[in-house]
Amino acid sequence: MVKEIFIKSLCILLVVLVISVSCTKTEQTDPLSYARIVNLDRSLLYDQIATEFSSYPWDREEDPRMFMIYCEAIVESKNKLPFFLKHPSLPTYKSEFVHGYFNLLQGELKEALKGFITLTENQDGRVWGYIGLLEFALYTEGITSMKELLEMLRVTAEHNPSSVPSWSIPRYSAWYHYYSGEFWEVDSIIRNNNKELDPVDILTLRTYLFIRENRFKEAEKFIKDIPPVLLNVQYVIDLEAEVIKLRYGHHEWLKYLSEKIKRYPYMWLIEERYAEALIENGQIQVGIEILKKLAKKRPFDLQLRLRLAENLIYYEKGTGANDIFTFMHRNSTWHAYYYYLRAKIYHGQGQEEKLQKVFNLAREIYPKNTLFLSLMATFSMEKYDYYTASHIIKEILELEPNDISALVLLMELSYYKRDWDKLFKTENKLRKSPRFIDEKTWDEIKSYKALALVEQHKYSDAQKTLGEIKDINIRMKTTSEIEKVKVKIGTK
Repeated sequence: MVKEIFIKSLCILLVVLVISVSCTKTEQTDPLSYARIVNLDRSLLYDQIATEFSSYPWDREEDPRMFMIYCEAIVESKNKLPFFLKHPSLPTYKSEFVHGYFNLLQGELKEALKGFITLTENQDGRVWGYIGLLEFALYTEGITSMKELLEMLRVTAEHNPSSVPSWSIPRYSAWYHYYSGEFWEVDSIIRNNNKELDPVDILTLRTYLFIRENRFKEAEKFIKDIPPVLLNVQYVIDLEAEVIKLRYGHHEWLKYLSEKIKRYPYMWLIEERYAEALIENGQIQVGIEILKKLAKKRPFDLQLRLRLAENLIYYEKGTGANDIFTFMHRNSTWHAYYYYLRAKIYHGQGQEEKLQKVFNLAREIYPKNTLFLSLMATFSMEKYDYYTASHIIKEILELEPNDISALVLLMELSYYKRDWDKLFKTENKLRKSPRFIDEKTWDEIKSYKALALVEQHKYSDAQKTLGEIKDINIRMKTTSEIEKVKVKIGTK
């Protein structure tokens, strides 16, 4: 049955790998405890994990999370899998899980997928195989297979509760429902499984839910009120940075990250975000150079390498991106970000047939991925396919009702469909939004508003709105469009 799921979906995919770790307040007598490995992991002390836990009794460990964290430490410290994880004393299913997870973190997705599927065919390792496949789905940003896998875990738990880790169903259910757009389910899972869920998962999901609803003050308070032990975890710093970017803009985002990277120069995720912020603030070459150096230090990090490829394609005409795509095509073509970049390339090259194949695949495997949906909506608008664009924009706004880019797209669509009521309602929503809107985007919003006002013969209001546009190119283009509209409606 598992094989059928993966043949049907071809590949399973998923955003950012979040290692599942649960913090317990009970004291441990064993220094090599779960609490110990979690604390070292959150402090990014990977070499220490690799060294200290080399003497851990792995053959008696029944929680896949311990193996996952240890594998992460081995990959991050650029070591090979140690012999004791291949030794005959370690049960075969644990050894196979370790190899699969190690391959996943190394970006060897084909080998990882094959290993996890094989595990599900072994009675002893079936649950470990399901967990491996669910991690694969999260890592590659594809949610299609998660529903069936979760159901298999639940059925197994009903018949043999002790074989399914208590944290597994709440964790994967919460992320599955989040990526499926079933946000009410996420809230319910968090409330009912506070002890089983990892604090960083809870913090991340809660913050995302606050952001989605523009509840920025609550998000900021929620982050500040977390236990002090989590305040200097890089994933938490990244969350706070995301809130700052959406609320106060790219300049404040860069300022915040500049301070953090000086204080924590070893935090690779914060360094990556710092590079992105530099690029967004116009320091393109500096940002790209940081990404290049980081990619050399972290050749296993697919998300980072694809982010670098995207910037190389956009700013350096693809120089250096081919090597990344060659690796991905050979090992890792299941990653959502890879297909997203492929779609942009095919569009730029005018390869409509290949572009449509990617979109069809995305619809099947990443049905709620807003990156893909936004791309589809934009390309539909370019082809004057307003019917398709309208449906896709509606989908995006159901997932992210306050997304600025989607609302601007809705304004543009409303203008071309001559739906003035929706256009002005959308403009009003944007004007009241607590999210930061950059100057150029405001100029685009005002451009559509001015054109709509002319269509309604409100010339003085249109002229006033036109005068508020700061970008000279947008103002000149809007002025030209206004003249065309006046000719069309016979007022010139």
